[in-house]
Amino acid sequence: MTERELLDIKANIEKAKAKVSELNGKRQYMMDALRTEYDCKTVAQAQDKAEELAKDAAGTQKKIDKKMADIEERYNAVYCRDVAQSSGAAKGARPSDRR
Repeated sequence: MTERELLDIKANIEKAKAKVSELNGKRQYMMDALRTEYDCKTVAQAQDKAEELAKDAAGTQKKIDKKMADIEERYNAVYCRDVAQSSGAAKGARPSDRR
């Protein structure tokens, strides 16, 4: 090997060391965030927590969807009643006839 090749290898090793250091710092930052925000000490705990939160979110979405369906149903019933009443008035019906 030439001196130039050895220097290139050395430079690549130094770059790799810097990248490893950077990635270790990022990992530590993320683990600290998991620990403080979600009380998870391991990635496995974080995965379990994510699954739990996803289930909770799905349950909440189901409740919201049910409430929205109930509201739409009530709105449609009121709307249909109002339309029926207003079309009775349009046909010349007296207010006492609409009761």
